[in-house]
Amino acid sequence: MLCDQARGQRFVAGELNDRKALYGLSIAPAELLDNDSVAYTQWSTATDGVLDYYLHTLGGEVVVYGGGFGEQTIQSVAISQADQNYFNAMVQRLDSILDLDFRQVGNADSADVDLYYDTVIDVGGGGNTLGLATTSGRGGWELFVNYPEVEFDEAYRRYVLVHEFGHSLGLEHPFEAGDGDAVKGITDPWLSAYPEDTVMAYRNPSSGTWPDFFTTNDLNALIAVWGAETRLFGDDRDFVMGAAYRDIFLGAGGDDELRGRKGADRVEGGLGNDQVMGGDGADNLLGGAGDDAIFGGFGHDTINGGSGTDRIRGGYGGDLFLISSGQDVIEDFRLTENDRLGLRSWIDFELQQQGNDLQVITSLGTTTLWGVDLGSFLAQDRVITV
Repeated sequence: MLCDQARGQRFVAGELNDRKALYGLSIAPAELLDNDSVAYTQWSTATDGVLDYYLHTLGGEVVVYGGGFGEQTIQSVAISQADQNYFNAMVQRLDSILDLDFRQVGNADSADVDLYYDTVIDVGGGGNTLGLATTSGRGGWELFVNYPEVEFDEAYRRYVLVHEFGHSLGLEHPFEAGDGDAVKGITDPWLSAYPEDTVMAYRNPSSGTWPDFFTTNDLNALIAVWGAETRLFGDDRDFVMGAAYRDIFLGAGGDDELRGRKGADRVEGGLGNDQVMGGDGADNLLGGAGDDAIFGGFGHDTINGGSGTDRIRGGYGGDLFLISSGQDVIEDFRLTENDRLGLRSWIDFELQQQGNDLQVITSLGTTTLWGVDLGSFLAQDRVITV
């Protein structure tokens, strides 16, 4: 099992027989985050917003700080070029998702995270320790992999690597209850989540294949701490599909099609006649300049058409439509789902019935709510100041 010992976390070989199916969990970010670890790494990276990492590639005898276990000399093992390539690619992929930058450095003293392949990890208490993450005495992390135990199982070795690196980013085991939020209230590692749910799990994978990258649950937790990377596009026409976690897409010129997927996305069309879609989650959508089509999808979205003549659909959920300049149409304003309009405090408005539709007239232009009756629209409930 993994234990918290002098701010050290150790990874021990899992049992072969899993006794309860929890595969397919949606795990809240807080249930995968250790606040102390988060604060420690935030402090380590506060100066420049970069997490520097060091790989002890050559192997051999080396002195390590050892955190709560004390300074010691270990006989490390060289990290193969293939494992270096994997680890660096994993970090680069993570860099493209998180609003945290990563940089490989050439010596341990310059790094926030040091990685060693060790010949043995002995922290007492029995058990077969595969990995260890501990805070060093100089404001960083030291990660250790028990190489002889995973030498001939590349997939498992990579799982141990990403697991230990996850600790240095603030992730905790799903069964950790010290902060009162073990997943499903389960504190037995062998009854808790699967690796397919989180790479911080102990169980053997339900699918039989060890993950080699953070899961969607892990990424949502990491984004909650470090933020999502902003993707800025150029003046060509762009088509972009989001992922199962929070995305930030900023269009520029061109008639773009920008689609969020899951997570609380921020999507902005920019210039051009764009299609902006939120997908699942509480999204923040902005059409920008041009005649845009905006669709919120599922969730309580905030939608701003921007300038131009925009067509807007909130989708399902109680949405907030911000009144913007131009002649906009909201095609599915639903009183039953508590949709609302947002307006700046200095802007006056007038309501007018036009056939089956309700028009909201301001100095910015006219916003038409399809199929809404003035008699059912209570402005004091439906129009809020933003």
